[in-house]
Amino acid sequence: MDYKKIKKTLKKTLKAIEQMETIEMFMKAQSLGGGTQFQPASLQNLFSPDFTALAQIISETAGKPSLSQHTPSHTSDHLPASHLSGMGAGITEVPPPMSQEEWLRSLAGRKLTENLSGVNLNNNGHSTGNTSQAINGDDAYRQSEARLRSIIDATPLGMCITNEKGFFEYINPAYCKIYGYRSEELIGKHFTVVVPHADYKFWQDLHDKYIAGAEEVRGEWKVVHKSGRDITILADAARIVGTDGRPKKVTFVMDVSDYSRKNEELQSLTRAVESAYNAILITDANQNIVYVNQAFEKFTGFTAAEVKGKNPRVLQGTGTDKTTTARIREKLARREPISETLLNYTKDGRPYWININIRPVVNERGELTGFIGVEEDVTDRIRQTEELATLKRAVESAYNAILMTDANQNIIYVNRAFEEFTGFTAAEVIGKNPRVLQGPDTDKATTLRIREQLARREPVSETLLNYTKDGRAYWININIRPVFNERGDLVAFIGVEEDVTEKLKLSEEVRQSQMQLMQSEKMSSLGQMVAGLAHEMNTPLGFVRNNMEMLQLKHTEIKELLSLYDNLRGQIMYGSPNDVAYIMSQIDAVSQKVRSGRVYQESDQLFVNSVEGIDRIQDLVMNLKNFSRLDESTYKPVDLNQSMESTLKIANHLLKSDVEIVRDYTAGLPAVSGYPAQLNQVFLNLITNAAQALPSTGGRITLRTRRDGDHAEVRVSDNGSGISPENLKKIFEPFFTTKEVGKGTGLGLSIVYKIIEKHKGSIRAESTPGRGTEFIITLPLAESASQKPVAAASSPFTDSPFADSPFSR
Repeated sequence: MDYKKIKKTLKKTLKAIEQMETIEMFMKAQSLGGGTQFQPASLQNLFSPDFTALAQIISETAGKPSLSQHTPSHTSDHLPASHLSGMGAGITEVPPPMSQEEWLRSLAGRKLTENLSGVNLNNNGHSTGNTSQAINGDDAYRQSEARLRSIIDATPLGMCITNEKGFFEYINPAYCKIYGYRSEELIGKHFTVVVPHADYKFWQDLHDKYIAGAEEVRGEWKVVHKSGRDITILADAARIVGTDGRPKKVTFVMDVSDYSRKNEELQSLTRAVESAYNAILITDANQNIVYVNQAFEKFTGFTAAEVKGKNPRVLQGTGTDKTTTARIREKLARREPISETLLNYTKDGRPYWININIRPVVNERGELTGFIGVEEDVTDRIRQTEELATLKRAVESAYNAILMTDANQNIIYVNRAFEEFTGFTAAEVIGKNPRVLQGPDTDKATTLRIREQLARREPVSETLLNYTKDGRAYWININIRPVFNERGDLVAFIGVEEDVTEKLKLSEEVRQSQMQLMQSEKMSSLGQMVAGLAHEMNTPLGFVRNNMEMLQLKHTEIKELLSLYDNLRGQIMYGSPNDVAYIMSQIDAVSQKVRSGRVYQESDQLFVNSVEGIDRIQDLVMNLKNFSRLDESTYKPVDLNQSMESTLKIANHLLKSDVEIVRDYTAGLPAVSGYPAQLNQVFLNLITNAAQALPSTGGRITLRTRRDGDHAEVRVSDNGSGISPENLKKIFEPFFTTKEVGKGTGLGLSIVYKIIEKHKGSIRAESTPGRGTEFIITLPLAESASQKPVAAASSPFTDSPFADSPFSR
């Protein structure tokens, strides 16, 4: 026996065992999820350079009968047929049975044959020489064969031997398990039974090229299980030469379907991790970074190469909370899951907030292999949260009541001021409609207007009477605004309620005072007007009275003369001549007395003057009537030229005798719509102010009317002292006056402004100190006025900035 050959074979066998154990360990590591990505080359690189030689030995051992079946008492010169059963099915050329010598020769090669040349075999194949030496050699070889066979049968790698045409000659149990066949189902069959039908030609060509030495088989392949399902294998092959000199192929295969699927899943997971929006990092058990995804690089500014091998603390900085990091370290030491919010820093030092979730990774044996962390950048969320918290604190500390409803107007939030104002707690009103605050005296028209505006998603600003939880009424100014999301959908309404109960009470008091002052202004204006009218009427009344008194004296004398004539008539008829003469003398005396006075001589003129005086008084009364328009309190067309003129006559007593009045009226000026009495009051106020501002001599007041498109324009100007720029801004404010105390209330121009405003017009003033002032009024023409003023009182003196106060209702 060539023990050196056997020893060499055993060494190769042991090496094969080591390699197979390595493969098995590798496979187990994969099945345990060790984390190493499976690559086809991983198995291939385990095969030694002696793989082909080893395959040659295995191919010559596999499927052969053991030496234990060939005892010296065996009488057959050939291998038992049972060892060949099934191996020739479908094979066009079956190798002839081999004798023990041929088998040993093919197993051991030339050197073994040479060593056996001295051993004589009888016709039955048994040695006729040194029998003990042969028996010892047989025992050693049987042990080597048995061990090699057990290796082949026990290996987790599938192994098959095919001849040059591709027919199976040997299949080990692992190969059968991989493909789902029994050995006898494949022996003698063509290898293409285990490959996809559509790929038969490809596989046959590959086999032929490999046998011819022109192609490699090593790689990952898709084959077919007996059940018809596809499986993925890693395969490697060795080309050998049989004892008959014909080439054969020994193929090793490993079922990597699970690993392939896991590899695909791992690659899909890797792609998902790489494309994830959140930063993902993996550390080893010592918390050193072994992997980061692209989002990590984007968030932090660090590349993967810059952080691999480092602790994630490299991202922390001066503002990172020490308590949080200590808590994280404690949980990592206990291998507990972590969820924290932490301040990290980018590579360039910019702080950013993250929500980090860390989980320990352990294998099936419970051994810690690493940690995986997912970091979500919540910088914007933290900032928004802080801003929202600040806003909430501001809202909660606001003096005014603030409430928010959903799109269906159900309350979802109220602040503390709301609770204080109303007496309701937040819990009592959440989910309810704000109408819970209304009561019996809440104005229905106002609430209807609010509902209509909310339905149109319009802003609301109203004054409303609400009720507290205990039934106390209080007034609010409420402003409501709709809230829309970025898509323009209505999501809420927000309302701000200001308690104006005390303010309205104070406003009512001010209004009453205002009314009293306005009444004073009215009485003052009336007083001035009456004084002027009295002055204007006293003159004609005075000389009419004087004329009447003088005429009354003459009337007495005439009555006496007429009485004498009556006596004379009686004496002539019944008396003596002396009596007649006496009466005639009396008549002459009285007649002389009547004719001798200036009254008799000027009596005709006295009557003329008296009639003129009466006419003048009548004219004054008519102008006063035109000014006040007591019979025209309705909204109607007004002739501005006539109004200006009648007002001027009323104000004539205020003008000095040397004041020049310039009338520049536009003839045929269209009428405006308004209340004549109120407009006359405007003109009287402006003319009065102009007269009071005129210089002592050389004063001039100019009255102009013009048409400006669909408006009429009235200008009242003077050449008086003018108004300073700082005072010009305030002349229409209530109670503002530049007159001395006691000579004006400061309400005249504010009333003028309000009257013009109610007539849908405008008024402004232009002034140059030392040169004079001009007031310009524009009013819509009657033909273009679309509607009446908003609210016009019967007298301008009853108007007030607080006329709409709830307390005046």
